[in-house]
Order: sequence, then structure tokens, then C-alpha cells
Amino acid sequence: MIKIYICSPYRADTPEGIQANERKAKRYCKIACKAGYIPIAPHLYFTRFLKDSKPDERELGMQIGIELLKECKELWACGDHISEGMRAELKVAIANQIPVRFFFNDTELEEKLKGGSER
Repeated sequence: MIKIYICSPYRADTPEGIQANERKAKRYCKIACKAGYIPIAPHLYFTRFLKDSKPDERELGMQIGIELLKECKELWACGDHISEGMRAELKVAIANQIPVRFFFNDTELEEKLKGGSER
């Protein structure tokens, strides 16, 4: 199975906005799993024990996430806008020649992945 990095917004102006972003990221991961990929979504995992609102903990989470990104075959940028964190991840992917795919919503992601992964 191919490891892919799920890159989507986490931060938001309200707790409800963050929850909505988490739901979207979970949906992207579920779609990827069902298509035969291993999704890596650090913003869903590290935010369970590192506070995104604390700059030093956010930076640590981003650094660890970048290391995971370097082990992935592709980065999938998901959502209708590119956040600050996503921009940093995209720069690393490009610098490391990791292919980037853009998906504007979960419906588009599902449509493009029909037929499974490219094992």
C-alpha cells in the first residue's frame, strides 16, 4: 500500500471551525483508505497531545509532520483554500520532489480515486 500525506486546513477562528476541519480531514483519510492508500494526517494525530494554539508545540508538530511527509509517495492537498501550514507542507513536498495532487472537496477526491490505488 502507498503512503500519502493528507494536507488540509486545521486552524480556524472558532472551535466549531476546527471541528469542521477535523471532520473533513477524517473524511479525506477514510476515502483514501477505502481506495487502498495509507493516509498520513499529522494534524489529526499530533493535535491530540500538542496544542496548536501554543507556538512552540505547533512548531514541533509541524516539524514532526514534515518528517512524515518525506516518507510519503504523494501529498494530497485537500479543501477549498491553502492555509499557512499547508503552504509550508507544499513547499517541502516540492523541494523534495514529492508529487502533489489537489482535491477541492471529498466528492472530487472520491471521483478521482474510483478504481483504487495505483499500486
